[in-house]
Amino acid sequence: MRASSATLRRCLRASGGAAAVEFALVLPALITAILGIWYLGWSFDCGSEVGHAVELGSRIYISNPNATQSQLQTAVASHLTDLPIGAVTLTTSTATIGTAQSQHITWAYSTTPDIPFISAIHFNFTGAVDVPLATP
Repeated sequence: MRASSATLRRCLRASGGAAAVEFALVLPALITAILGIWYLGWSFDCGSEVGHAVELGSRIYISNPNATQSQLQTAVASHLTDLPIGAVTLTTSTATIGTAQSQHITWAYSTTPDIPFISAIHFNFTGAVDVPLATP
């Protein structure tokens, strides 16, 4: 029994800095994985926030059916506090279904997360919102 515990203690003491070398080898991969997961999550959150801001901003057409594209852009920008509005592309068109009219808004947002040690990955987020226009 004493021989096996002595052998075990000898093996544990004889590491000679192996843990430091292993840590130095694993650290870049660990940092890349942690930052990569964070940046990917941030990118998806930004895409979701843009979609939500467009939905909220599109409500301008409910109260003002004659709103312009620049008014829509301003309404969307007021809901985006962390993202520049210049990165969001908005396109509007009016559609008539029977006697009702609606404003069709399409949006696009593109981002490139900066993940260390990984080449650039581009994410393109798109969506569409239909807003019924008020009839006088």
